[in-house]
Amino acid sequence: MVTSKLPVALPAHWFAEDDWRGTLIHAVDGRGHVVASVTVNEDVRGYLLGVQPVPAFHGRAQRYMRRGWRPRLYRDALAALMAAWQSLRPKA
Repeated sequence: MVTSKLPVALPAHWFAEDDWRGTLIHAVDGRGHVVASVTVNEDVRGYLLGVQPVPAFHGRAQRYMRRGWRPRLYRDALAALMAAWQSLRPKA
């Protein structure tokens, strides 16, 4: 399932899809395996690492408001996913 146009560019081979939980962005390794994911929910304006529902508010959530909230939300979600993905990569 393909998602609507995202306000950010994804790294090569990564992909996003729409789901009942929101938009799922998946980090893919060189062999095509999904190694990490983030769920972005625009309705609650939040994200969580993994494939899971995003609650309307949780203690660590940053509030995304005012002009430009959508690109900031996706940039922060991608940064969190990139950090998780980098920590899973083998050290060379």
